[in-house]
Amino acid sequence: MFAPCGEVRLRRMFSGHGVYLGEHCIALAIKAGLCLRVDAESRAAFEALGARPFSYAKTSGTVTVQAWWQVPDTLLDDPDALAPWARLSFETARRLPPKRRRAAPRKPAAGAQRGLLAGEGGEG
Repeated sequence: MFAPCGEVRLRRMFSGHGVYLGEHCIALAIKAGLCLRVDAESRAAFEALGARPFSYAKTSGTVTVQAWWQVPDTLLDDPDALAPWARLSFETARRLPPKRRRAAPRKPAAGAQRGLLAGEGGEG
C-alpha cells in the first residue's frame, strides 16, 4: 500500500514510538493511543471521525498538540479501516516543509586543544 514511498520503521521517542514512512513521521504510538498527523486541510475529516487532538498534562496545565490527533480505539482493531487514515496522515506529512538538519557541534582544532592542556594558553 505504501511501498513506493519507502519503508515503514519505528523510532523510539517520548513515551512510545514514532512511525515513519520513508522520512515522514506519520504516527505516534504512545501510551495515550495512536495519534496521526493532522493539518488544516485534514482536520475536518479527523473531527468527523471522532478523533481528538493529542493532549498531555504538565504541572502548569494541559498541553494540546494540534498537529497530532488520537484516533478512536475501534480503528486499532481493523487495519482496513485504519489504512485510509494512515494514508491521509502520510499526505499531511508530505505537505510539511522539509526539516532542517541540525549541524553537528564543532570540535576545537586538535592543536589548540593540546596547547591548552600543555599550559600554552598564551598567558604572560
